[in-house]
Amino acid sequence: MNKLVMRGRSKINFDKLINALVWIIPCTYMIFGIIMYYKFPKFNPIKYVNYVFHVNINLFSTISTVLVGICFSIISILLTADQNSLIVRAGNKEYKKIMKSVEVSFILSIIYIFSPLLVYKPVGKQYFVDLLLTTFFLYLITQVLRIWIYFHIIIKSDVDGKIESLKTDASESKRNTMMIKKIYNIVSGRLQEIT
Repeated sequence: MNKLVMRGRSKINFDKLINALVWIIPCTYMIFGIIMYYKFPKFNPIKYVNYVFHVNINLFSTISTVLVGICFSIISILLTADQNSLIVRAGNKEYKKIMKSVEVSFILSIIYIFSPLLVYKPVGKQYFVDLLLTTFFLYLITQVLRIWIYFHIIIKSDVDGKIESLKTDASESKRNTMMIKKIYNIVSGRLQEIT
């Protein structure tokens, strides 16, 4: 991603930062949830977050279903990218990295669709299942944010390139039209001389 983002503008390694956040956020939540369960069972804010996920599991499953469609669309875009696209120009390594992120999000979304099947006990009776599902959803969301950042950069670059290409095509078309007019004037003048 550094080839996609930086191009000499900053020394921050965004790729490593994004990779770290994708793992740090869900893992921190999971560890914090386990510590809070054993150390502070009465005052446990994770329990309330898990409660929200448990009660609204069908909503989050629906969100996951929408993400499956988005991931499928992104995979289609990646597979049909033209030669002028930033992702193709960045090279195979970057292309494979982005494709892998999309594939992971796609698979996670499909798995999360079936998460309501795991929620079989009343709220609060399966703390660790709720904790796992919430952590899993956080990981899914961080993956999707990573893909959004990649595609924001790619699409911005491709749109800028397309605008530049349209300007070039317009000026070239104008030049060609002027050349055709000159050729027509020369040919029609010679035809008039002949007749």
